Amino acid sequence: MAAGRILHRNGIRTLTVQSNTEDYVLPSELLRAVKPELEKLKLPPGYRIFFGGEHYNKMETYGYLAIALVISLIAIFWF
Repeated sequence: MAAGRILHRNGIRTLTVQSNTEDYVLPSELLRAVKPELEKLKLPPGYRIFFGGEHYNKMETYGYLAIALVISLIAIFWF
């Protein structure tokens, strides 16, 4: 376990918490189990929790996939 560091991203102080899952536990399953508990936390004004890593990449990719799907459907039915 490493000590936490406070970094700045886009001028905002950031605390990053990282974890690894056990064998045969997907990160999405872990996030699904932990997220309700994290949402119960009462954060002071100006604080927020942001999920990065695999979750962020998945959400970003879904947006691109949706755009590609729409373009593909238009191309299939237009031509």
